[in-house]
Amino acid sequence: MILKEAFRFQNYLNRLVSECAEVLTEQNFVNTTTQHHLKSKAVAGVEDEDIVIENEVKVPFDPDDAIEFLNFLAVYKEQLTKAISDAKRAHAELDIDGELANNSTRRTVNTLLKKLGSARPRKAKTRSTAYTFNNEGNQTSYYYDVEITTEPKYDVERAATLAKAFANNADEASTAIDKAMVEIEVDFEPMFTVNDSFEDAIKAYLKTTESPN
Repeated sequence: MILKEAFRFQNYLNRLVSECAEVLTEQNFVNTTTQHHLKSKAVAGVEDEDIVIENEVKVPFDPDDAIEFLNFLAVYKEQLTKAISDAKRAHAELDIDGELANNSTRRTVNTLLKKLGSARPRKAKTRSTAYTFNNEGNQTSYYYDVEITTEPKYDVERAATLAKAFANNADEASTAIDKAMVEIEVDFEPMFTVNDSFEDAIKAYLKTTESPN
């Protein structure tokens, strides 16, 4: 499989682990609950009765199957992760992990600088209140207009130029990463497809554990 598919399959395995863990935390699935109705203690001659609570989780596998599947998934994912690492190491001309981290920074910086680079002087008008004394010596209020001018105190053109440079660098890196994603081969054979449901996957796994007759 190519690297892009391997990453997608890795995410799929994470989902399977989460779903398996969810099943194994369902108490009515992992436990047998029996109610012991001690009727004989209340009424002489009446027999006691045991009632087993039905499992509310209807699945074609039992808890032991789910535990073994969870164990398999953990090991299987480790194998895939190693195969991905080996494949990326063999493609030494591009540090994919490093470039992904760098591109995250480039995009963040570009967003900020682009905003700074698009700033323009602004004018606004509001009203304010002040106080003075009239001819009789009494304090009175009056209203007046206030003109507000806001101007960047940094080099706007420099910010815009840097923003463009970071955007171009990020685009170039993304192109290289995308190219590597479809060119790098990962030595791994998936047992499932990413479109298989959890039940499909565990059934496929259980078939591999069946003893041949």
